[in-house]
Amino acid sequence: MQFYFEEVGKLDKNGNYTIHDYELLKERADSGDETAQGVLAQANYEAQQTAITTYGIVDYSKCILANYFSTEIAAVNGDLANAIVGAVERGAWMEVARIVLSSIGGSVGKANVVATAGQLVMYTAYCGGQQVT
Repeated sequence: MQFYFEEVGKLDKNGNYTIHDYELLKERADSGDETAQGVLAQANYEAQQTAITTYGIVDYSKCILANYFSTEIAAVNGDLANAIVGAVERGAWMEVARIVLSSIGGSVGKANVVATAGQLVMYTAYCGGQQVT
């Protein structure tokens, strides 16, 4: 309990849980801790829902891709943009990764797709208002 309520997060006076050390929580989740995986998944889901409500699904998707590519991706449009936005909206990160990798000529082998999907999910935290360090 100390890990979740002191080291990586805290409850405010209204009973809302806030994560203040996202990276430490992610490390614990990556090591196989199922509780940490659940907390991390819930935090990412809540951040995603807040961002979609605040910015809209198109701008949220662009934010994720801009962080992934470290550049402005306003030029992405048409069928490619629709495919990416649809997959982001469904939370289909492996699909988003395949689309992104295919569009840049990258390998769509399983290991590369999984690694890219993981990176994209991490950027949901940036775009959802969570501070990832």
